Amino acid sequence: MVELRNPDTYDLISSTITDASGNFVLPSYPGNYVISYVYPTQGYTDSIDATQNVTVPASGSVSVPGIGLKPITNTLTYCTGKPTTVTSWTETFQLPKYDATLGKLNTVYMYAMESAYHANINIENTGSADNYKLSVGGSILMDLPAIIGDIELITSVKLSGSLANFDGKVDYAGPSGISYYYKFASSTSEKKYTSTAQKNIFTGSGNLAIPTTVESSTTISGAGNLETVVSTEVGAGVCVTYEYTPLSLPVSLAAFTAKAEGTQAALLQWSTASERNNAFFEVQHSTDGKSFETVARIAGKGTTQVRQVYNFTHNNLNPQTLHYYQLKQIDNDGTFTYSSMRSVQLIDYKGISLQVASNPVANGEVKVLVDYSDENLQKSTSVQLYSLQGTVIATQQLELMRGRNEIRFPVHGVAPGLYLVSLKNDSLGSAKTFKVIIQR
Repeated sequence: MVELRNPDTYDLISSTITDASGNFVLPSYPGNYVISYVYPTQGYTDSIDATQNVTVPASGSVSVPGIGLKPITNTLTYCTGKPTTVTSWTETFQLPKYDATLGKLNTVYMYAMESAYHANINIENTGSADNYKLSVGGSILMDLPAIIGDIELITSVKLSGSLANFDGKVDYAGPSGISYYYKFASSTSEKKYTSTAQKNIFTGSGNLAIPTTVESSTTISGAGNLETVVSTEVGAGVCVTYEYTPLSLPVSLAAFTAKAEGTQAALLQWSTASERNNAFFEVQHSTDGKSFETVARIAGKGTTQVRQVYNFTHNNLNPQTLHYYQLKQIDNDGTFTYSSMRSVQLIDYKGISLQVASNPVANGEVKVLVDYSDENLQKSTSVQLYSLQGTVIATQQLELMRGRNEIRFPVHGVAPGLYLVSLKNDSLGSAKTFKVIIQR
């Protein structure tokens, strides 16, 4: 969650929950502010100060850097959420359970966040003059097993004042009416679990389901004839952090890299900090990242506390596909562990490429060209056009066909400037991004 606050009073100006990529937009008037990042500190530390000063110019918006979270050693943190959405709504959030093969689970933390946004709050006194007190809020209930206990979050915006006798018009203005705009509130909740019974709920395969209900409420006191119209949107986020003691592995893998060696070969290098009863390594290869086959067996060093370095070159590779590798380490007693996966893109590999047909764009249309040559990669793809501030202008989903695919984004009415085109495909490790200049 991201909060924009007054630097002197620290009053909340606006708040929001980022999207899955960490992007966010915070509305504000021109001025000086403090941005605060709210996150589960049991699972992360920040590489940039979690509180930053920012000045919003009178001419428009400003782009701010992210916080740069770094995982804490021997913790795993998973988060999910839903952006601000008009209430009421329900959602079943899913968080992965803890894999007991990683080691002993010591403590579980759950961290929930709520960001409530009231676009407008309108009050009209249709009777005699009187004072009013108004509380507008959003409430979140996360329904969890009894042994864990439900999580509840409540926000409120409190307003008060006085209104004159009804002026004959229900317009939420004039002497008998008033309107407020862009009111925000946020809240967090943190829970800690240490008992064996509680930790068992979080351990196993699959996900922990968290049915979540979000509602809004308005409470008003004062004259008996006060009429209100309120618009409320609420966003929610929930994280789980697993703090654990890792198992002592028979082989401590210090490094594992894979890189292209010429146009048809991949060079794999790995090293160990120590080994205990290490029989051998299997080098496993795949072209889809799912089905692997063993292409080499490299003898281990048995038991040693001295750093060991290993190399293997995989030759005669198809340059028109991605290549994935993993190591399977086998002990003398037959037990084994797997390394994390590495991918290699050869020099002549095309796969999926992204470009804009004409740049700058001056004809009111961004024409995006996507070349697709590796059918081992998923066809389902999302292409977005968005501003440097993270505001999505347009999104298109498509099923790629081999060869050239064309997408058109109409941009009539879009302000001139620098924008980004982003392509996301689950087979790619990260999004492909292209800058485009839109002119009038």
